[in-house]
Amino acid sequence: MKFFEENYSQEIPTRIKYLRRKYNLKQSDLGNAGQVSQVEKGKRQVTASILLYLNTQTDSDYKEIIFGDIAKFVENMFYHCFSSILFRDLETVDKRMYSFRTMI
Repeated sequence: MKFFEENYSQEIPTRIKYLRRKYNLKQSDLGNAGQVSQVEKGKRQVTASILLYLNTQTDSDYKEIIFGDIAKFVENMFYHCFSSILFRDLETVDKRMYSFRTMI
């Protein structure tokens, strides 16, 4: 999903590191310390096991870990989808109007 990758995936490492530090956890508390370090640096994608350990250790919701503020994510996703539909439709309308004008 391009929208998620461009706007949200880069924030996951920051949220993981923030939650780990907030709850005074070591990287090894979330699994393999080397893997967790790479995830926190953005060099590796987060694994299900890291999410599971973070969830159980901090009682954080998976949605919060991945998306941050879920309401804001949904709002941004809506505007992104709506605007892409709107602009696509307007381009189609413009092309039709232009072709109609050339016929007159």
